[in-house]
Amino acid sequence: MEEISGIITSVSQYRENDAIITILNENGLDSAKIRAFSGKNSHLHSIIAPLNEVKLETYKGGQKYKSVRDGAIIKRFFQPQIEDGFQILSLVEVLKELVYKFPVVDDFTKNYQLLKLTVQNFSKDNAEICVLSYIIILIKLLGYDFKNELNLTDDFECLINELLSKRYKELLNFDYKNIKMSRLIVFFLEMIEKYSETKIISKNLI
Repeated sequence: MEEISGIITSVSQYRENDAIITILNENGLDSAKIRAFSGKNSHLHSIIAPLNEVKLETYKGGQKYKSVRDGAIIKRFFQPQIEDGFQILSLVEVLKELVYKFPVVDDFTKNYQLLKLTVQNFSKDNAEICVLSYIIILIKLLGYDFKNELNLTDDFECLINELLSKRYKELLNFDYKNIKMSRLIVFFLEMIEKYSETKIISKNLI
């Protein structure tokens, strides 16, 4: 038996009823199979979901993937409800897509720490700030530097330049009064698309 823990970054169907999950922790990415996950009697349904932090018992058994025997929740990610509104649901989708598509493979420790802080801080009241902060730090971890492209005579781009100089906690506590958060989020997502040449589908929801 092997115990693995971390934050779930993806859950994908495997064959007919099974699922493959990917988990991020300080050491990297780990994958495991959940047998009969699509079955209504699966006892793991309540804990296996993207962005949940979990601890899992796995076994190898001579198969391609290690399999999950049992597990427990360490931290359940915010569960959006229909009544929370479309914007909250959209922000959750943006975060899930970024986590899935952009694992920072050359610094798993910082990537995991960033995601862990985001999972811990995310709430209905600060969803926009949390997602924006995650995106900005992710851009830094990915090594995308576009400061020299900014027009510092433009107020909006001056703000972009200022935000890029902040640390995660400073971004969370920044005064965003009278600032249109959706415009900021879309701008930074467009920068990620430009430099990574990867389409962020959920950007269109913002």
